[in-house]
Amino acid sequence: MFRASRHTPAHAIVVWLSLGVVALIAYGSLYPFNLKHSANFDIWHTLSQLSWARAGRGDRVSNVLLYAPLGFCLFLCFDGRVSRTFAASTAVLFAALLSLGIEVAQVFISSRVPSLWDVTLNTCGAIAGVGGGIVWRALSGRLSRTDAGAARGDRAAWLLLFLWVAWRWAPFELQVSLAKLKAALQPLVDPQIEALLCAHYLVWWLIIAQAIFAVANRARVTESLLALIAVTLIGRLFFAEPALIASELLALALLLPALVLLHRLQSMPRRWVLTVAFTSLFLWDSLAPWRFASSAGHFDFWPFMPWIEAGMPVELVWLLQKIFVFAALGWLLKGIGMSPRSVVYAVTLVVVAIECAQLWVPSQSSSVTDPALALAVAWCLLAMDNKSRAVTRPIARSR
Repeated sequence: MFRASRHTPAHAIVVWLSLGVVALIAYGSLYPFNLKHSANFDIWHTLSQLSWARAGRGDRVSNVLLYAPLGFCLFLCFDGRVSRTFAASTAVLFAALLSLGIEVAQVFISSRVPSLWDVTLNTCGAIAGVGGGIVWRALSGRLSRTDAGAARGDRAAWLLLFLWVAWRWAPFELQVSLAKLKAALQPLVDPQIEALLCAHYLVWWLIIAQAIFAVANRARVTESLLALIAVTLIGRLFFAEPALIASELLALALLLPALVLLHRLQSMPRRWVLTVAFTSLFLWDSLAPWRFASSAGHFDFWPFMPWIEAGMPVELVWLLQKIFVFAALGWLLKGIGMSPRSVVYAVTLVVVAIECAQLWVPSQSSSVTDPALALAVAWCLLAMDNKSRAVTRPIARSR
């Protein structure tokens, strides 16, 4: 039973993720923490107060979804230390006991209705999470890591990861409340999946995964990717609205299978596939709905003029998304072999060409703002590349 599997034990990243999920569950289940004091506490009497009361559909779905990440993370924690069967059983048992303990605690919170149905649904969620962990472990074992950590000094990749998190967390409006947590799960109760939006998120996450592959330790690539996924989603729970997007979660479910298929290609063809996919979606968004007028519209030669006229309100989400998109385009072009200086010209010219084409798209506005942003971002990538070269350049031996 205690025979270790072929996989290495979980990194501390997964342990911290498990603790974070437990803390999130405790917060969502015990808030507002006003437990009633009982002088004569009797565990059997308390257990007898647990009923089989059924909640609404939304609460039932939430109970399953809340424990799925716990089962996923716990399985990854135990797998590699014990046999896979024992790891799965332990993860489910731990989740079930945690759920039971929380329901017992809810007996002493007047605003809560403790129910054994919640324990059942929580356990089902943990089982689903364990299943996801088994699939994740199996697919990650098929993932080629030959290029992992090959460019740990790539500052542009680090910048791309930072911009991704910043954009996804924007507008940075901190909200810590039970209502916020329930609202975050609401889109998953009645999910609305958009194929095009799912494709966007899948391509974006594939690019982020490649950036992680470039800079992460080879042995911890998948754990690093998992950590960034968790950081992004948990950050959105507290800072962004809507917190969770059904199309993105579907894209995340497809991410690892897509990575396995993508890594069957050699390094350069893989980079070309990502570049073509990203550029195609970028062009689609820029010229949508692809209905062109017979005459050209107005071109604004003053950058950020709409902001200036409106008193400089910063549209942070829009701005960070633009910066991320331009940085991703530059990083991809550099990856397919363009020189850093050529990347500056290429990114700027592509954005200028799009702005010119938007003159004939009635629903789009043409301005010098995007080309100015693209030029600034491309120059930042060039400066970072020069610094990276200076740091990694070998020091000549003294004669």
